[in-house]
Amino acid sequence: MLLLAALYAALALPLVFGAQRLVLRDTLATHRPLKTFGAAELARGAVPVYNPTWALGQPFAGNPNALPYYPGNLLYLALPFETAFHLHFVLHGLIAFVAMRRLALEAGAEPAGGLLAGATYAGSGYLLSTWSFYNLLAVVAWAPFVLWAVLRGSRRATLAGGVACGLMLLGGEPVTAALVVPLMAAVGWSRWGVRGGLGRALAVGALGLAVAAPQLVALARVLPSSVRALEGVDPRLAGAQSLHPARLLELLLPMPWGWPADFGRFGFWSKRVTPFTPYIYSLHVGLVGAALALAGAARARLWAALAAVGLALAWLGGLAPEVLAALSGGIFRYPQKFLLWFTLGAAVAAGLGLTRVVASARAARILGLAGAALLGTALLLRLALDPFVALLAERLATDGSRSHAATQAGAWIVGLALGGLLLTLAAWGARRGAAWALVAAQGLALAQLAPVVATDAAALYREPPPFFAALAGRRSVVVVPWILPEWEPGTPYPPEVQTASGLARLTFLDLEPSGGLALGLTYPLAPDLEGIYSPLHAQLGRALARASWPERVRWMRRLGVEAVVRSGAGEVQGLVRLASERRWQVETTLWALPDPAPPVSWPRALAVDPDPEHAFHSIGGGALAADVSVVARPLAHDGAGQVRQIAAGADRVVFETDSAGGLVVVRRAYQPLLGARLDDGSALPTLPVDLTLLGVVVPPGRQRVTVSASNAPEQGAALFALVAALAALGLAWKSPA
Repeated sequence: MLLLAALYAALALPLVFGAQRLVLRDTLATHRPLKTFGAAELARGAVPVYNPTWALGQPFAGNPNALPYYPGNLLYLALPFETAFHLHFVLHGLIAFVAMRRLALEAGAEPAGGLLAGATYAGSGYLLSTWSFYNLLAVVAWAPFVLWAVLRGSRRATLAGGVACGLMLLGGEPVTAALVVPLMAAVGWSRWGVRGGLGRALAVGALGLAVAAPQLVALARVLPSSVRALEGVDPRLAGAQSLHPARLLELLLPMPWGWPADFGRFGFWSKRVTPFTPYIYSLHVGLVGAALALAGAARARLWAALAAVGLALAWLGGLAPEVLAALSGGIFRYPQKFLLWFTLGAAVAAGLGLTRVVASARAARILGLAGAALLGTALLLRLALDPFVALLAERLATDGSRSHAATQAGAWIVGLALGGLLLTLAAWGARRGAAWALVAAQGLALAQLAPVVATDAAALYREPPPFFAALAGRRSVVVVPWILPEWEPGTPYPPEVQTASGLARLTFLDLEPSGGLALGLTYPLAPDLEGIYSPLHAQLGRALARASWPERVRWMRRLGVEAVVRSGAGEVQGLVRLASERRWQVETTLWALPDPAPPVSWPRALAVDPDPEHAFHSIGGGALAADVSVVARPLAHDGAGQVRQIAAGADRVVFETDSAGGLVVVRRAYQPLLGARLDDGSALPTLPVDLTLLGVVVPPGRQRVTVSASNAPEQGAALFALVAALAALGLAWKSPA
């Protein structure tokens, strides 16, 4: 236990005390900006419907990546942002450990087996990979507790498990949460039969839905008008990130295909096996844990079957992506999400297997022979290093890269040798009946997965980057290297940048949202990273990717962009150079865009064009002046009207007009939930303008108009959820175990 605590402390304490920060994938690019915005709004006492800092106002409360109603957000009110942000990961790692330990004990494991199961789950390649996803980690941390509640079946367990189910749903990753549902049914059925098992699963799930009501209400409000609902998921994307059968090698070696922390030396070198950076970096559950899971499979048939089915679906999902897309209504993507089933099943089976192995002479012999075989294999490969490298280069390395093959050959040999030593230690523990030795060996095996959690020195990010001062008060920024779909070919950086920390530093210097949101910057053309956008704004983004730079400049001016960051590119007419830096042999330039559109404006004239493509080129090609806006249908409009913005917040814009009637253009993305009213409560028509912007039709005279999105449904649901959770916990406290 002390060894496990020491290993976890080595990972967690530098994050909690501010010496290190997480810098990998969605945690950096998506979740940090969302939590920066959400924490600032929460400090003002609000959970807004929309986030105006992101793509002119995209859904926030209904965004599964934002966790707007998760109780852990209270940490941001009590602690500095960095501490609260990283405590989320550290605490959920502990929750995963405790929850799995409890599940394994309920499934029949001895105390040492429960400890090993908890460590196996919390330290697995799957769960450590979720440290790259703020929301996914919350879901998978609570999942074992939900299954424990169904398996336990008592009134107290059902009530407590329902609250845990609600927290899992509030965690926000709906597809992974949905994958827990069939497990609840299977676990309940295995112990309580069809009627009793399904009844308990339904009770836990129903209470979970009640606790998660605000998130579900928010999602239901924005999802129907989102890209994911209206356009669905391309079947090719639905089947992307399936599991290549060769990745089963990861059950033996922690990371045979590359290190996520270092894309240079240890990058994902075999595109034949990992054509994309894997969604789940490693299947590894610790070599000792994998051996114990095999030993416990006969006693843990349900859990062994769950592990096998999870592996199979993670592979088969990529063979029939159209089936996944059809069954999920176009929502599901990434078959590797089924690896949750594998990891849950393997962890419980390993805990049950420990009891069978301890004090078993036969098991000790098998473990010893396996350890000797791995040591012998490592020695043989070392003696035949050149042929081994050549084989890897020919059969696996992308483009036959011998350098990558040589690096990985060395890593494989070391990994096999370490695996042999750990199995030898496990064999000794099994022979002596020392369960602690097997737990210790498993802890050391899992420690090899440390590179999955990539960090960087936090001190490097405490001062604003040089480009920020050069902005001179400008706040609306487009970072071209970050835009998706890409506007320009990617800039080749040297190998020292191709690490998680190197890329994080680059994005910080480029003023990307991971650091820029905290500095007050906004990103009107931020890419759609989760499919929750307005389709109008997403379509504009795709059109801009195909456009020329003169067209982009005209569109950016219309959208209120004030500055542009570009790397390794020449001059563009209409952009004014503010500053340049040469980083890692690549010149990056900050440009100003003169005369951007104001937050609200009164067009001089309206052009009617119902064809979006033609309208796009009319604006981008310069056929329409900057003060002429495009609408899809004719409107009466006084070109001499005036407008003045009075106030603006996340979900509210207030302005005054003086005109004979017409259209006001608000620099926010058009959203159906945004309504406009006069001071007397009269509703005003709204419509898309210039393809994506919000237009408000105002009557003649001096008018004061408020544009807002009400969060009253979410507030009502939040009150209901709080009452349900408190009542459930109160009843659970008074109920027998």
